[in-house]
Amino acid sequence: MLILRRDSRTRVYDFASAVACGAGFVIFANAVWSDRLDIPLPSARMDLYPPIALVLGVAFIGRAVRVARTDDCGFGLAAEGIRFSSRRGVEFWESVGEVEPSPAKGDRRLGAWLSLAPGDRQHQIRVDQTALGASATLWLLDFYWRHPELRTELGSTAAIRRLRDGLVVEDRSRHV
Repeated sequence: MLILRRDSRTRVYDFASAVACGAGFVIFANAVWSDRLDIPLPSARMDLYPPIALVLGVAFIGRAVRVARTDDCGFGLAAEGIRFSSRRGVEFWESVGEVEPSPAKGDRRLGAWLSLAPGDRQHQIRVDQTALGASATLWLLDFYWRHPELRTELGSTAAIRRLRDGLVVEDRSRHV
């Protein structure tokens, strides 16, 4: 199986932002509880803010730990299908309707998404966080979707060689 790794800069930014937010929430909760911070708020329920901030701080620090421990993008390519690390399991190649970039107009999600079944948001993969980049990931998925006879390469270094040599791009105007 060819596991697509996450871009190292994206991981560092994600980790740093989670740690900073988590630390800020924990510092806020500690400052209020130790009377080092007094914020005049119109709400009489000031005692609710520190516990909520502490819970959020722990949640963000937990996210930072998860980001530091995993470096995959949540999916990999195998001869039998696309494996997801989420609840979805395996998307078999036969059930993939088409591999095409998803339109982002009006979408609140950030990043570049790839649609495996056009019009179905549940069959979309975020491809801009891979170490390969969005374009190379798109070409790779598209190539092996259109060439089922070559999917056995995904279990060896042949897929990486094919990608390095630019052999996954057959039609330069496709998906541009």
